[in-house]
Amino acid sequence: MLLIPTPLSAVLGFAFILIGAAAIWLIFEASRRSQDQAARNHRIRAHRIAGYLFIALFCFMTWLMLLRLKDAADELSLRSMLHILVAMVLAPLFLIKVLVARYYKSYTSVLVPLGLTIFTLGFVLIASTAGPYLLRRATIKDISLNAVDMGATRIDLGASESLMERRCSRCHNLERIAGARKDARGWLATINRMRALPGSGISEADARTILSYLVSENSIDSSSTQGVLAVGRALVDTHCNRCHALDRTYQSVKSPAEWNTTVTRMVSYARGTEGFFKPGEPERIIRFLSTTQTPGAVQARSTNGLDTAPAGQLTGNKGAALEKAAVSNLPTIGVGVLIAVLFGLLVRSRPSAAKAMTVRSASAAIEPASNTPVPVSRKPVILQLLRAERQTHDSVSLRFRVTGSQTLRGRPGQFFTFDWLLDGQKLSRSYSISSSPTQTGFVEIAVKKQPEGRVSCFLNERAAIGLTVEARGPLGRFCFQETEHKKIALFAGGSGITPLISILRYIDDLCLDTKATLFYSVRTKRDIIFEGELERLKTRLPNLRLVVILTKPDAGWSGPTGHLRGELISSYLDEVSNHTFFLCGPEGYMNHVTELLKSLGVDEQRILQERFGGKKDERSVSADAQPRGLAEFEQSNTTVAFFEGQSLLEVAEKFGINIPSSCRQGQCGTCATRLLSGEVQMDHEDGLDPALKTQGFVLTCVARAKGDVRLDA
Repeated sequence: MLLIPTPLSAVLGFAFILIGAAAIWLIFEASRRSQDQAARNHRIRAHRIAGYLFIALFCFMTWLMLLRLKDAADELSLRSMLHILVAMVLAPLFLIKVLVARYYKSYTSVLVPLGLTIFTLGFVLIASTAGPYLLRRATIKDISLNAVDMGATRIDLGASESLMERRCSRCHNLERIAGARKDARGWLATINRMRALPGSGISEADARTILSYLVSENSIDSSSTQGVLAVGRALVDTHCNRCHALDRTYQSVKSPAEWNTTVTRMVSYARGTEGFFKPGEPERIIRFLSTTQTPGAVQARSTNGLDTAPAGQLTGNKGAALEKAAVSNLPTIGVGVLIAVLFGLLVRSRPSAAKAMTVRSASAAIEPASNTPVPVSRKPVILQLLRAERQTHDSVSLRFRVTGSQTLRGRPGQFFTFDWLLDGQKLSRSYSISSSPTQTGFVEIAVKKQPEGRVSCFLNERAAIGLTVEARGPLGRFCFQETEHKKIALFAGGSGITPLISILRYIDDLCLDTKATLFYSVRTKRDIIFEGELERLKTRLPNLRLVVILTKPDAGWSGPTGHLRGELISSYLDEVSNHTFFLCGPEGYMNHVTELLKSLGVDEQRILQERFGGKKDERSVSADAQPRGLAEFEQSNTTVAFFEGQSLLEVAEKFGINIPSSCRQGQCGTCATRLLSGEVQMDHEDGLDPALKTQGFVLTCVARAKGDVRLDA
């Protein structure tokens, strides 16, 4: 089996941790509100590569661990058990992360906590093995030098090894030292010879430290017979292989006298090579061969069932073992190749849109929202007021948290319909969302105080922290789509800034390179809602241009004034036809802007409007008019007659049947109600979500019955 050296194993472990840390850092960097979209994309790609490399290293190290365990004893140590347990936990977590990242993108909110968990467990996995190894490497060790009459000494193995490498590498390759096997006296003689060389730089203190290290790491105890033989074998391996293969030596059988003659002859051959045989080394070689390679020694090993060659020889059974080991390495090589191939496939290929389950959750703050329509939930959510912040003298921004386990899914520009309970009366009001849809745990709105508005006055004056309200949403089709809207022009009048600030915050959160121009009309400077936030966004978004127009300018105001003009729009928009236009504000303001855009040649299909609180479509009914049919409201257990031209919402309100509504122009979708039977004609269906339409919902504010109908209201 392939057993990699402990230092190399430690290097793999450190690489594993560093790659995991890099993957974590890259995804956090990509999540920052950077202005460079290209850099963000590069970081996400680098994160993917680091993540897959992290998994590949884990698989390879797990395979090596399994090979080790196969030959281990039945009883494993506690540390080994912990190692196996952590690896078993990591394997399914890796699988879940890959599946979510590639195929189940509606759950991308779990990727960051899952990644942090994997990195933490990976750190524990490596620390449980590399930690003890490092501690051993850094241990202070007591070394006995009694064999050379130098007493005892205490050294730091790491520092001593570094000193040895610096001093000894001046004259020869360090592999020569690592492969040498000597006793304490042999190392002392070697070091003394090195000190005598000119420019060696080895002081007496250095010599003692180096000797202590070599005795600790590369020495043989020559005080015993086995130690003497080990020294002799090391010398044979070092010297005899220079002229011929070691097999020739270890397969030879001679008497001690014959070995003495042979070694003496070899020494005479090498006499011309300075320093080839050190004093005393020929005698040790002769002693070793005279002990192990005589007819009596070979016969004794054969009788005892041992190899005919001494330990350390790579012949006979050991040669076969080496060949077997080479064969056993083939599965490991195959596993390595397989992991490399899978790594390449994961990095190069991405699941197609048809295969990937891309139901978008706005909780993922890294991936942009898809164009798939977000289904409108008919189930209300309970919101609790967390913060109220004064924006202007007559407007306030309110932040609500979502109670329970629900998370919000929406698009920038949508709104919520709130059911307020004031003085025992339920009042439904729709407010645009000002927070970015990437924030799934809370929602913000901005409310401008209206003199006769019961709800707006209450929220500006008396709303207390902890207030709860039932709400439905996010709703509406006034939405920004980053894949379609590359250039946008935003027109806000007064509190109409609310959905547009949501769009800009969304662009900032996802670091989009959308080119945006905001035209914001207010009466005076003190009426600018989100003034500080707009200035902040202006500095963070390089592609944002902010144009504030005061209709009643303050003294010293140097910006545009009066009503919005076509010349001003043209001066800021280079190619009007390539923009998508978002309008929100009072009815008169939006009508004015719409006419300006049409005069500039803008296609009406490129103008998106958000309208709230439009006037009711009052249609007179003559005294002698005959009812057109009957409308049955099933939940209210009420059946009433209606006349030609009346909308179903007007019929419901006339008889006290509550159907939530807001814009009353078929734009927002708040009044969508299921039609159980009958047939209706809708003026238009802009605010009706296609998913709801297939379920039989109609917009009651613009729906007029053709005969008897039955509604789920």
